[in-house]
Parts: sequence; C-alpha cells; structure tokens
Amino acid sequence: MKNIFKTYHYLILFITLISSVEILAQEVNIIANDNQTLELTASHLVSDQTIQWQMSNDNNNWDDISGATTNNYVITLTNLPKYFRAKIESPECDSFYSGFLFVDKSDKLLWSDPNTWGAAGKPEAGDRVVIPKDKHIYLDEDTPELGELVILGTLEFEPQDLSLTAENILVNGGELLIGSEANPFINKAVITLNDTDLEHNLMGMMGTRGIVVVRGGKLELHAKSPDIAWTKINDHAEDGATKLTLAEQANWKTGDQIVVGPTDFYEAANRKSISQRIAITNVNGKEITLDKGIEAFHWGKLQYATTNGMSLVEENIVPTPTGDFLYGLTPNNPKVLDQRAPVGNLTRNIVIQSPNDDAWENEGFGVHIMIMPSAIAHLDGVEIKRGGQRGRVRRYPFHWHMLSYNGSDNLGDATGQYIQNSTINVSKNRGIVVHGTNGTLVKNNIVFDVKGHAIFTEDAAERRNTFDGNLVLKVRNPEKQFALKLHELGGHKKGSSGFWISNPDNTTINNHVADSEGNGYWLAFPDRPFGSSAGALYEDGEVMNPGKMQFGVFDYNTAHSCKHNALHADEPEIDEEGSTSTSQYTQERNGRPGNFNGLDRSSWVRFEIKRFSGWKSANSVWDRTNFGTTLEAVSSDNFETSFSGGGDRGLILGCLAVGRSLNFKKNESNLNNKHIYNAFASYHHTFDVQGNIAINFPATLNKRSGVFGMFDYYIRPVEKGHWLSIGNILINSHPGVKITANESEIGWQIGGETPHLSFSGATWDLHGYWGPKENYLVYDRSFYYGEKEEGVEVLSPWSRELNGGVSVPGPFYGFNNANIKAENGTSQNKANVTYVRYDDNLKIIDKIELFLTDLSNLQHFKHAALQKGGLFEVNYPTLDKVYDLTFTVDNFISTEDEVVLAVEFTGDKNATVASYDRMFTIDINVPIVAYKKVASLKEVKESNVEAYWQDKTNDKVWMKIKGGITDRPLDLTGKWDPFIYQNFLIRVKEE
Repeated sequence: MKNIFKTYHYLILFITLISSVEILAQEVNIIANDNQTLELTASHLVSDQTIQWQMSNDNNNWDDISGATTNNYVITLTNLPKYFRAKIESPECDSFYSGFLFVDKSDKLLWSDPNTWGAAGKPEAGDRVVIPKDKHIYLDEDTPELGELVILGTLEFEPQDLSLTAENILVNGGELLIGSEANPFINKAVITLNDTDLEHNLMGMMGTRGIVVVRGGKLELHAKSPDIAWTKINDHAEDGATKLTLAEQANWKTGDQIVVGPTDFYEAANRKSISQRIAITNVNGKEITLDKGIEAFHWGKLQYATTNGMSLVEENIVPTPTGDFLYGLTPNNPKVLDQRAPVGNLTRNIVIQSPNDDAWENEGFGVHIMIMPSAIAHLDGVEIKRGGQRGRVRRYPFHWHMLSYNGSDNLGDATGQYIQNSTINVSKNRGIVVHGTNGTLVKNNIVFDVKGHAIFTEDAAERRNTFDGNLVLKVRNPEKQFALKLHELGGHKKGSSGFWISNPDNTTINNHVADSEGNGYWLAFPDRPFGSSAGALYEDGEVMNPGKMQFGVFDYNTAHSCKHNALHADEPEIDEEGSTSTSQYTQERNGRPGNFNGLDRSSWVRFEIKRFSGWKSANSVWDRTNFGTTLEAVSSDNFETSFSGGGDRGLILGCLAVGRSLNFKKNESNLNNKHIYNAFASYHHTFDVQGNIAINFPATLNKRSGVFGMFDYYIRPVEKGHWLSIGNILINSHPGVKITANESEIGWQIGGETPHLSFSGATWDLHGYWGPKENYLVYDRSFYYGEKEEGVEVLSPWSRELNGGVSVPGPFYGFNNANIKAENGTSQNKANVTYVRYDDNLKIIDKIELFLTDLSNLQHFKHAALQKGGLFEVNYPTLDKVYDLTFTVDNFISTEDEVVLAVEFTGDKNATVASYDRMFTIDINVPIVAYKKVASLKEVKESNVEAYWQDKTNDKVWMKIKGGITDRPLDLTGKWDPFIYQNFLIRVKEE
C-alpha cells in the first residue's frame, strides 16, 4: 500500500479546546507501513493560535517536524514505529499539547516489500509465483506479467486500485481475497489471465487462463456494486436515441457500460433489435446519456388490460374473472402488461478478464473460474470479461464442478456459496454453470452475449440451487463444431437458451431473459442424470429420476424476444451427446413412478408455475407436463399459440393473454405480417382453461385464430373438454375459428386433396362461447346438421365462412379407433374410410372421405361425429370382405342417446353385434349388451333396444346404438374423460 490517506484519515488527531489553559485530545493507535502517507488534521483552533506538529520515537523526546505548521499536514511514514502530536501556542497562555497518535509498524507481508520474498526477491515478469502455505501476503502494487500463480497460503488485495496479471491462478488449499462481506472493495481490482499456451493444463486437467480453486481453497471476491444492478426503461426510446429514462434512480456513473435488451421479435429491425452494450456519458437523476445512439425502437411504457382492449391509461380495468375453479384456487389475474426494455449495468469494481488478444479474437479463448470439490466461492460484484473457452468442456466463465457428488457418494450441499451482483460480459462458452453441485445461490447477476446456454445445470442431478433475479441478454448458438451438447444447436424449439434447468428440485424466481436464439427457459427433466453425476442417488438409495422428482419453485420469471419459446417445458436429454426427446414430467409423491408405473395417477402431485411473463416469442408457454398449473401468467404478441403443449390434467388459470398489444410494428419484422394465433391450445383439453382474460384474438379466415385452438382436437370425434372452460373473459376476440386439418399449417396433419385424418367434428359448447349454451360447434356442412339445417345458428358478428363452423343442437356421438379385419387388411389398419349421412330414404346427404397414409397411428384419427336422429354409414373402399370390426363410441350418456349406423361387413358370414366395457380387453370380457337381431332396417330404426340387421346383399350391418349402459364416476383430481364421454366398445364379428 503506497497511500493510506483514504483508509486512515478518520483516525487522525482532532484537537479540542477545553479552556484557555487546558487541551484534552483522544490518544489513538493505528497500524501502518513505511512509505505510506498519513494526514494529520487539527480543528477548533482559535484565530490567534498556531500549531507545530511534532514527532517522537519513544513518546519522551519530541522533535518539531520541519515545515509542519498547518492545520492539515500530510507526511510520508518512515522508520516506524512513531508518535505524533500537536504543539499549540497562544499569546494569552503557555504552550500546550494534544494527545498523541501512535503509528505502529504493520506486520503485514507486503508484495512490494522485498523482505517478503526473501532471497528469491520480488517476483518479476514471467516468474512462477508461489504464495507459501504459512504466508498471508498483501498485494499493494501492480504486478508484472507473471507466469503461473499458485496460492497455498493467502493473497489479499489491499484497498487501493490494483492490477494482477498472470498466465493462470491456482488456489490450492489457500485463499484469494479481495474485500469481504463486511467491507466490500471500493477501489478497482483487475485480474488479467493471459497464457498464450492454449493447451497448458493446470494439474493435468484444469486448463489455463483460469482461476481454479481446489483442495479446500477459498475464493472471496466482494466489491461494492451498483445499488441497482438492472432495471427497465420508463419511456419509449426511438431508434437513434442517446438518452434513456430509467424506471428507478440508480447510482450508475459516467463511464459505466450498460446493456439494453430489445422489446421486439428476435432480431427485428434487420437484426438491429438486439441487446446492445453502450457507455454512459452523463447521469441526471433517472435520465442517463449514452455515448452513441441506441439502435431500433425500444418500448418503455406500461399497458393496461381494459374492457375496451389494451391502453396506456389505467382506466376501465377488466374485472377479475370469477367462478368455481378447480382445486379451490382463486386467481388474481394480472392486469398490467410490462414490455419495457431491460437495462443493466455491466461495470464492476473487481474485473476478471482475458486480454483482447489473438487467442480471444480468433480462438475464443477467454478466462474461466472453476470451483472444485471441497473448495469455497463467494463472488459479489465481479465482472467476468471475455470469458469462456470455445468448444472446451469445463471452461466456462464461472463453474461449480462436482461439489456434491462423487459417483454414488453424496458429498453434501454447497450451502452458503454464491455468485451475486456480478456480470458475465461476453462469453464464448456458456455463462454460469452449476455442475454436480447442490445448494448454491446465483442471484442478481447479468449474463450478456454468450454462446451456449447462459445459466446451465449440467447433469440433471443439481438440486436445491436458487436462481434469483438474474438478467440474461443475448444468447446465441455456438458454431456446430464447437457445440458441447446437441441441444445447444438450432432445431425445432431447440437451441442455446437463457436457462437450462434439468432437475426440477431448484428455485428459479424473478429472472429476466431476452434475445435468446433458443428458448428463454428450458425445463428439461430426464429420467436419469448424465455425465459425471450419472451415479447420483435419490433419497431411496437408487439413481435419481429427475422426471419424477419433486418440483421446486418457478415463479415471477420473464422471457421475451426469443427465436423459439419463452418457456419450454419438454424435450429433456436422452443421451450423453445431448439428444433430446419429447417427455412428460410428472411430480411423483416418492420421486418414483407409482402404481401401474404411475398410470393410475394416485401418486401424482400437482405443482405450479406462477406469474410467468412471455412475449414477442413463438409460444409463451410450451408445457408438456402432468398435473401442472400455469397460474396468473402474462402472454402477449407471440407469433405462435400463446399457451400450448400437451400433458395430463394441466390447468391454465387466471392468466392474461394478449394477441396483439400496442407494441406493434415499431420495428421491421416479417413476423409483423403473421396473423394472430390462438391464445390457448389445450391438446384435447389435457389442460383445462379457466378464469383467464383474453384480449385481441380476432378471427382470420381458415387460420388457427381466435381464443381457443381447434388444431389439436384430433384424437376424439366429439370434443367435450370445454365443459370445464369456465370464467374466461374474451375482449375484442373470437372464441376460436374451426379449421380443418388441411388448414392447420402442421405438416403431418395436411393431406391436401386426399385428407388422411379428421379433427373433432363436433365441439360441445356448454358455456355458449360460439352460440347457445349446450349446442355443438360443427363444421358448416350438411353431414353434421342434415339437409334441412334445423337449429343452425351463426356466431355474430362473424360470417359462417369466417367462423369455419356453425352452432347446432346435439347431442353428437363419436365413432373412433376402428380395428378392422378383412381379407386384404393389415395389422396396421391402413385403409381409406368413408362416412356417409343419409336421409330417411337412404339418399346421400353428404359424405366425408379420408385416405390411407403410411403413418399407421393416424388411422385412429379417421373418426366422425354423428348427430342424434341421423342415419349414417361407415365403409372401407380399399378393403375386401371385412369380417371383424371393433370400434369405440363416445357420448352415449343416457338411454335417450341413440343413433342408427351401418358398418361394412361381408355378406359371406353371419354377423353378431355386442357392446363391451371400454376398460377391459374385449376378447376375455362378457358383453355389456348383446344386440337383438331383427329382420329389416325399419325394425332397427323402430327398436327400443339395441338391435341389428345384416344386409348381406350390400355387405352391411345396420345397428341401433343406445346409451346409458356405463356409469363411470367423476374424478376431477385424476382423469375426467371416462365420466364425460362414457365410451364403450362395439364389436361386429362372425356369429
């Protein structure tokens, strides 16, 4: 330390005049070193008094200090220890003295003192430097460019501006200290790691240009950070603006580097709408001035959900939906849309960096910090600049490595360790990585401009970590040859993401992600851990299954301006290479599949994702989980369906969905030209949709549009799931355009002139979204309502053509899942199918033709909805001599439910017909009902019971199907489908 002025000025002498004859002053002792400076100050002297500062070696013999006759005097300390005092003279009395200041010589081992180093002398450029185990050395001067620095003891930075340059730093059981929790570092400390031998490996495996902490070593870096690390702007910023108004006043300074996130679609404005790093040139309250104009428009105002749509004025706010919602929940819908641009301060007092040299520019070789087992790290207020090493495993800007697992051994949590209030200022290889480590805290950091996942849990064994209040801006995929995992590359709903969370047992709250080439948050819970943690055990002593483990917390997170989804809960890893596959996460009571491998749902436990906000991305929420509740989320301006996915007994409750907000066409983007997609796609109502507010979801002709999506109603001919769609408020919105498979824009559904599957023909509208309550929404064709169009109603103010369907009385019954045996049939049931509706005279009213496809599972989606009172037929033009046919029928609830149907059956064999319980295997089960054989179609129509007639001449069997033969109870906590559909099997076979 060359100057102690700022440290010790408050300990200097203050002379107090008590009377004209007596002065009292406090005696003070301090510790210092030779060549440090000290300011001596006297106060409360009257005008006619003079001062002479004195110095003594023994507190007995005092000498005047030459020239020291001013109230404030600065002296350079030498030959310590020393005593100092003030001699005061006054014309009216004798001389008197202050108390003394004793300056003792410090026993610190200073880097600058040659005596610290003994015979070896002070370190010089290129030297390999070792801090011995029994030494605590204080860095008090800038170092030369050292070779390797090994810390076995302690190296501590003195409180002054300092720089340390070395090839790498190995903290091997020792300590590297800059500041402390109690006294954060307020000066500037810069550590530059500059090894040019890129293949150099500390300890054979630790690489170089790194701070590597091993064998119980400690890394304690604590700086005085900005009081607000990141906030948002509070007014619009036009393209080229050089001033920003912040939402809150921060103690940011001129010269600080900030980063501003985009507020539009991914790379809008011809790729100018991205995260931008800019320097501050002036601060005036909440207003900051920038050294260059910001590129692209940035939204900066709150929007409010009103009864007229979105508004900048907080008036006529939409009322909170009410209703008897599932599981006793009472939501408090968000009414505010916050799309203001995030802005963060990247500058910190402690900087760990690589030089901006050839290795960085051409090889992507930056600094890395790796905390190994038994080591301890506390980072607060650190800027990691030019971090990560491209294409190299374990070389990330900051990385806890295997602190909690060693094979099947559990080493315990790293409780208390943290990185907080810090920044990753550009990385070529991920950002903050938690690997095989539990219990850490990652809080209030800014991660900017990284290749690969920004905040990454590596092996799916990482648990009980907390990710709180972090800002992640600009995440890009690495080049293919440098990708460490396949899921960090591009693909459908894939790519490097803001967060990759691979174990559910973590807390992720209050984070903000924007400008990600992949997803904002990727929740990817596999059925086993990977990598070095492959043997990690669960509490039961078996290898853990993250796909069944308890869910932690995922609340109040935001993502926007992503190329793919804001939140993607699907597609975990399936191998070490990072391949992914669709999978449904289920929170199981014991972390393992329950009865019948978990299929009975008795062991399932509900969990919540609360107050998520996703906008200007593909899907706001893509959720493929079971028993999950998306609660009070906000979605806006997405270019695909807002809420989508597919699970079991999910719930979307109390959300605000905005199809198009006021933040529209502020920058150029091809996505501005897309129509507004649906608010909710429930995947056959595996997600119930309740108590939501939907604003600005208009109808678009023949497109997936309106509030409720119809494109994923394809497994059932009659869709009744809207019976639970209660309490939703629609403003400036169509309830949902009824489209065909050819209009879905989904490749495997499109059949062109030879359609190969059908969407649900009839949707039960219990609550009257599309017309009168309890009617059915059907396609606008006579197959569904007959030639007389009895009871047909059209949802106003839209036309029949725009609606894609009409509202008609029901009920409707489903014909589905045909299992056909024919002389030229196959086990895959590949066949054309034709559904015909006749009038009473067997004149064809309308028919639906569906064609075979190589996709065998789609045969089960060739179904039809049959209206009560109609006369229908099913035949298979590409099959010869059908001799055994089993199919499912739905929605025959009571004995009043009935329909007359003909199915193709060869006249060469005598037929028999019976109904069976859908829940059991048909070949071993006794029929519920054996159909009565009659002699004509007329008798079938007039029969009061189930009956059939075989028309051998035309290879048909006519039958009357009746309901009321099953009575499955309602189970709202498990699966409600058996109750609402009461489906059963019918088999037509040889007598």
